[in-house]
Amino acid sequence: MHSIRVLSFIAVGLVLLAGFPPASAYAEEATHPDNPINPATGEQYPDRMMEVFDRLRELFPENVTIPKRLSQAERAREGQRATRLEKIGERIENKDGKLTRAEVEEFYDWEIRQITDRIQLIEHVLDEKSEILSDEAREAYRKVLRSSRERARQLRKAKAAALEQLAG
Repeated sequence: MHSIRVLSFIAVGLVLLAGFPPASAYAEEATHPDNPINPATGEQYPDRMMEVFDRLRELFPENVTIPKRLSQAERAREGQRATRLEKIGERIENKDGKLTRAEVEEFYDWEIRQITDRIQLIEHVLDEKSEILSDEAREAYRKVLRSSRERARQLRKAKAAALEQLAG
């Protein structure tokens, strides 16, 4: 749930960067059937918001946290990957002795990738739009940035510990 709040928070900053009004201001706009679901609203992103994400992907082409259109087949593959990683995460948490090094690396690499890409977007919002953010919003972004950096540090440490346990 925390991840959804953080992503929604970042999305607000991305909308600011693009100079668009909040999504609620254009909720009735056209929406392509392949547009992803906004985790905060449970509704698909409108096409105009997807244009914002498309421009961001031009700046950050490898960033996995920027929503993008996926075909039905791509969505199915992403769903399978998410399920597989979730199961690996549960096995790591339960200290399953049958985990492979590759599984541990895949799980932690993905988790670290998501958080570092999120950090990249937060830093971008703070660098590019800090002057138009209210003091409260700017501090909120900084707080999310600090907690995200700490989470990345914790994930790297957990990965090292899990790999050490496997070698152990």
